[in-house]
Amino acid sequence: MKKQEKIVQLFRSRLKVESETNCGPVIEVKGGLIKIYAPVSNYGNEHWVRLNELFPKDYNCRFYNGKYIPPAI
Repeated sequence: MKKQEKIVQLFRSRLKVESETNCGPVIEVKGGLIKIYAPVSNYGNEHWVRLNELFPKDYNCRFYNGKYIPPAI
């Protein structure tokens, strides 16, 4: 496993409310789903994202037509 993948895996294992992700702060956690605060024009400010699609804050955040597009490692 690459060093970068290990960093992402560790980040995800420690994710909790108020953690900062690549798209903004975590506001709620429900199992494998994470609600983040990420204003997206015409699509609201809060979005549910799968845990395995979130990254540390130094990665890009992108939404297309209101759908989150995770960055490639």
